[in-house]
Amino acid sequence: FRFVKRICASKENKYGLSMPISEEDAERLNIVEKKKFMDGRKRVAIISDAASTGISLHTAANSAARGRRRVHFTIELPWAADKAIQQLGRTHRSGQLTAPIYKMVVTELGGERRFAAAVAKRMASLGALTKGDRRAATGSDLSEFDVDSRFGRRALKRLYDCMTAEPPYTPSRGSNVILDSYITATNDFTLTAQGELDRRIFALKEAQISLETIGIEKDAVSRKTSDVKVFLNRIAALSVAKQNMIFALFTSTMDDVISEAKATGEFQGSVEEIRATSIELSCPPEIIVSESSRITKLATLSVDRGCSFSHIAKMCRNLIPAAYQGDKEIEPNTLVARSGFYVSKRQIMGRTLVVFARRKVQLTEDDEANSGNRIDSDPLGLMVLTRPNTGTNPCEMATGELCRKYSQCASIDDIRTILKSETTKDNIAELMTQEYSSFSRLWQETYDESNKFQGEVGLAPRHSKIGMVTGAVLHCLLALEKSLAMRKASERSLKIVRVELSSTGERFVGVKFPADEAAFDSLRTTMTTLKLARSGGTGNLFIDEVPKAIQENSVSWISTPPTTMKSFFKTTNGDMRIGTKRKLPSGNVTPIRKFPSSHNTPKLNGEHKKLKKISAAKPKVITSFFMKM
Repeated sequence: FRFVKRICASKENKYGLSMPISEEDAERLNIVEKKKFMDGRKRVAIISDAASTGISLHTAANSAARGRRRVHFTIELPWAADKAIQQLGRTHRSGQLTAPIYKMVVTELGGERRFAAAVAKRMASLGALTKGDRRAATGSDLSEFDVDSRFGRRALKRLYDCMTAEPPYTPSRGSNVILDSYITATNDFTLTAQGELDRRIFALKEAQISLETIGIEKDAVSRKTSDVKVFLNRIAALSVAKQNMIFALFTSTMDDVISEAKATGEFQGSVEEIRATSIELSCPPEIIVSESSRITKLATLSVDRGCSFSHIAKMCRNLIPAAYQGDKEIEPNTLVARSGFYVSKRQIMGRTLVVFARRKVQLTEDDEANSGNRIDSDPLGLMVLTRPNTGTNPCEMATGELCRKYSQCASIDDIRTILKSETTKDNIAELMTQEYSSFSRLWQETYDESNKFQGEVGLAPRHSKIGMVTGAVLHCLLALEKSLAMRKASERSLKIVRVELSSTGERFVGVKFPADEAAFDSLRTTMTTLKLARSGGTGNLFIDEVPKAIQENSVSWISTPPTTMKSFFKTTNGDMRIGTKRKLPSGNVTPIRKFPSSHNTPKLNGEHKKLKKISAAKPKVITSFFMKM
């Protein structure tokens, strides 16, 4: 900037700062400002889209501000994800002391999340940045913006199913809060006078009409494919209030989907809890690695998921209160499906399916009397299903979906009427078999036919085997990966599981492994190779690298300031300076004279030789600086 004098129309002189008037001045200004930021004299640097390439603003080891970690705020996300990666790369470069912290500034507007989702997905493919992985470039966590995943597509499909139903129903547990916020934002006094349930139904109808307006109808291709990108693009055409409501319903549904995935161990980074009717060890654990304090074992577990009719009868007995009065219903609320036995409305692969469903959320008697409490705590009316061949399913089913697929043959109140005062858990199965003979026969047939390890058409098996590597696992993790290199993709992923034996209550935690002899033989071979390599044998698949000393050249390169034009042309103590006279050496020195070639030249002492060397040296020019670079 320059301090200039301006002559105004009022003929009064004013003084102020003016912007550079030429491109050379602007470029010189950028270089100066960047140097001030790197030296720590300025703590904030604002860069535009033009500066997204070519400059370095990282915590360089040789900069004066190397102790200040960079916090990179992205105020405006670009249209292309690759350009965003280039912008983020200005503060994350090689030779940095600390990694930057990335902050994306986005509004709550659903359409704007499309750009953040594209950037997060791109960064995930470049370095697993969305998970804070140890191999990633930084520890930045952008997983909250990555909605274009298999969990996002699953949540979007659930949202479409709920919105295109007649009447539409809430897709997630937190939907009621979102619908109430939308009603409050509309400031419609006619809605305020209506009841709470009517207001929420009105908001759901508004969301349904909005999706139809942007082309997401019941038979639309975009609904069938559940494309998150199409969904985010199209909701940008809606008003702000409707856009925020629909996107909030989507994210709330995605939270429920991720919670379900964590319960089943499908979500990356979670520990899968294996639950079944019976879990036992098939054989004593085999020791595959034993090195000093590191012992690794291979265990094989036999899992039985089946649930017999006598066992499900005892579950029914537990749902009935110990002291019930007269004809008072146990589950009076009809907004949620009642617990009891259900039969499929149509046959699947020639089989009639039978399930036992119970309400996931159990409320007190006073809360059940108020329908509003039931809607607030369980808007979907989630039901926990138990089947004769697969046992209790960790994923719940909504009331609407259950009523579409199944019809109830006996509720928990119907079962209560057949019980007598002397009924116990031991003889309840006999009474229920007499009362519901057809249902009990279907249940027991399915239970008996699934008593195998291999499934049939339309019937999943009860029994399965699970391999588990327990004990010290980290030191042989690479061997586990190599032993599964030729397996299918679902078996190559190493998941952490936790089980509890049914008989002894002993708990095991380890890495899930395929339970077949081919996988076990491959693991034993790989472990033998690993042991041979660590004992100094000829194995070349595994090499434990010894920590190497830091190279002196690298230390010198990092600690030495870079050569600049100023430092390159800097004079030394013995150099000549402009405007100074050459000093003669002290002491009695004979002046140097030029003699003809025929005469003998007098001998020069040390200081005379130094002066002669300085006078004969070539001056430094700018071409020599670039040749050195």
